[in-house]
Amino acid sequence: MTRHYGWVQLLRLFGCLVLRSSLAMSQESGQVVGEPLRTVKQLENGNEDNNKMRIRSALRITKRTQRPVIEVIVQSDRPFLGGDETFALHIGKQRFQFDRYGDTKAYIMIFTLSPQEFEQTKNGDQVIVTYGGANPDKVEGPRRNWKFGKLDKSKIEQ
Repeated sequence: MTRHYGWVQLLRLFGCLVLRSSLAMSQESGQVVGEPLRTVKQLENGNEDNNKMRIRSALRITKRTQRPVIEVIVQSDRPFLGGDETFALHIGKQRFQFDRYGDTKAYIMIFTLSPQEFEQTKNGDQVIVTYGGANPDKVEGPRRNWKFGKLDKSKIEQ
């Protein structure tokens, strides 16, 4: 029985050492444990968070009204977490407030625009999501902007 206890203690010690060294290696490499690794191709394209954007036409229905809306759906490998800060969608010089999450883990956000608001945006405008009052033209700290490329109005899903 005593020999068995000694082996258990030795295995526990070995497991702790392995865990400790793997954490130290991830800290040295700058990778956060649990964060997806970035591929060289993603970094070269400037899309290190695998950001994606969809635009769709929808009909918002309430008890008494139906109104057409344009939904801009943004998705990223880096969750949209900002604590108590507010999120904003920037299309060119226009700014739109956050509407709702599209999933339970904060990887998808949905911004709702009126058709008139969407009409005022321009093809080729940069699409950026910010939080905490961040100005999309300035670097105000790490991980405050999510960039989604240029707006292409021809890709609206009906």
